[in-house]
Amino acid sequence: MEKIGILIIENDEATQSALRQVLDSEGWQVRIVPHVSQTLSELSSGVWSLVIVNISMTGLAGPVFHTLKELALAPAMEEGKFRARVLFLLPESTAFETQSVLES
Repeated sequence: MEKIGILIIENDEATQSALRQVLDSEGWQVRIVPHVSQTLSELSSGVWSLVIVNISMTGLAGPVFHTLKELALAPAMEEGKFRARVLFLLPESTAFETQSVLES
């Protein structure tokens, strides 16, 4: 059985560790990207079923955010193939500032 690929875009080491521990224990293939600058190359170099991204990471605005937003809004299946789904993590400390970004 092929492992499900999960890409985690997160710069907080404690969150990285917690996500990896939970997802690894379920047998999923996990890749962590700690720097936004590596995101686009990782997205294009792997087959990802899920992308988990910390919306408050510095440098996420611009092309990276727009690419993730397009993935999040795209149909789950296109041309008979499943597309990656995107889960945006919203740290409680930044919820007020980033809520309007997510809503738009």
